[in-house]
Amino acid sequence: QNILLTLGEKGSYFYNGKNIYYTSAYQVKLLSSACAGDSALAGFLSIWLEDIDSEENIENGLKRASATGANVAESNAIGDLKKVEQYMKEIKVRRVE
Repeated sequence: QNILLTLGEKGSYFYNGKNIYYTSAYQVKLLSSACAGDSALAGFLSIWLEDIDSEENIENGLKRASATGANVAESNAIGDLKKVEQYMKEIKVRRVE
């Protein structure tokens, strides 16, 4: 019932069985997309699993997912993840009507 679809520079979508959310992508210079999607999922789960019904956790988890994926994509490896919190401030989440 829960689906996270990452689309790289085009953002991501999340469906929790009730609502669909769209998350913008933080634009970076792509060096490697390897592990960016997996890292985004891990970033999302690290917040969302605390309370899966919380609207705030969904939005913060999606912001972290997008920021983590971007920070990994701009590196040649997994990245240092030092820019995640900074990137989260620029990422927008909205519910799709």
